[in-house]
Amino acid sequence: MTRCLLRLLFCLTLSSGLMAQPWSNLSLYEHEQDDWRLWEDPTMNQAGDITRLSYQGWTSLSDYLRQTHFAGDDISPLVLDVGLWIFVLPHPAIWMRNEWQRDLLRGGDLNARSNASFLWSDSEQHETYVYGPTDAELTEFRQGSPGQYARLGSVRYEATQQLVGELSEASFFNYRVPRYRFAKAYLTLQDTLSLYRCRNSDYDLPGGEAESRQDITGHDCLHWVNALHSDAGDPHQRYVAHDDLSDDAQEYLDSAFWFSLLNFIDTQYFDEQNNGEANRLSFQPTPFGRAFGWHHLRWHEGMQVGWDLYWLQNDEQNLPAGRLSLLEYPLGSGAFNGRLAGWRQPEDLAFRSSGADNGWAIEMGYSHTVMQRLRLQGDWYYKSDGWYPGVRHLDEGVGWRLGVDVRLF
Repeated sequence: MTRCLLRLLFCLTLSSGLMAQPWSNLSLYEHEQDDWRLWEDPTMNQAGDITRLSYQGWTSLSDYLRQTHFAGDDISPLVLDVGLWIFVLPHPAIWMRNEWQRDLLRGGDLNARSNASFLWSDSEQHETYVYGPTDAELTEFRQGSPGQYARLGSVRYEATQQLVGELSEASFFNYRVPRYRFAKAYLTLQDTLSLYRCRNSDYDLPGGEAESRQDITGHDCLHWVNALHSDAGDPHQRYVAHDDLSDDAQEYLDSAFWFSLLNFIDTQYFDEQNNGEANRLSFQPTPFGRAFGWHHLRWHEGMQVGWDLYWLQNDEQNLPAGRLSLLEYPLGSGAFNGRLAGWRQPEDLAFRSSGADNGWAIEMGYSHTVMQRLRLQGDWYYKSDGWYPGVRHLDEGVGWRLGVDVRLF
């Protein structure tokens, strides 16, 4: 039943998403998938695409109805706003975050289930569960990849930043007036509230279920900070309580909450129109500590250009990273997208490492027009060893994706 509802809602979402002016991409197949299981086991990229479509689609459908069927009607737009806050804003993001956790576990040959639904998510004290792996399996997962183990707690913030960045690009390069403000603010607020709950023992999760039914982490941010401040050889802990953290870990968590307020500094919240450039700041937990970012979008000689500058930090050092993006560059009958990134990250992604490794990544994509409102999309990427947001594996690797771009107006 849930699978049928997911399919139905996605079709409705895609139909409304087609009303948006920007090209909306959906990855249908990726090299890491043994078979086509978009609905049952979406990759990180596919879950992000579907969630972004829901926000773009609802915004476009709402605008279309306000301008046509509900012109001069004061009540119906309120119904649309209520629908946005109850059905659209919370649940796709919750589902996406859980699917990103499940994809990380699949990379370690662990299968997990989620009780989050794209349509409606039953939650326990503001948390939805990803469950299935045993404590012994998660301990082995930690020993095999301490970075990925810590990432189980930080990946929800990674997912949010990926989604906010894509919505910012779509808003700036396609509309005169900034859009998706509610969606971006809601996602950012939820992450800030999650960090607030983690630093308050009143919100500790009680546990009590059978191991196979327990969430793999409990509060994600408590898992993240505990993984950073404990030894990589320690066994897995579920439902870590705030008062069980060391003083250093509690202080680190407190600072993460206050730093998360940087995510609200975004010129698109305040600008009445999209002018020549847009800027925003970001903060997010990472597998090795935390990252601060400055994100810039601009039109340069008719080209859609963006750059991201990062300050990466673990317990011992501060390191730089950056990314340059060229978007929707006309090429032949389609468009080219490219991103080039470079970084210095803590050695072995360790929180208490004074050494550093250099790394880089390149992404290239081409969309070929097959119909006026339909393009076929192909993407290829390479990354060296290290953490690259939105890519599951930490090792060096090459990947590719195939999908479609759609647009009506």
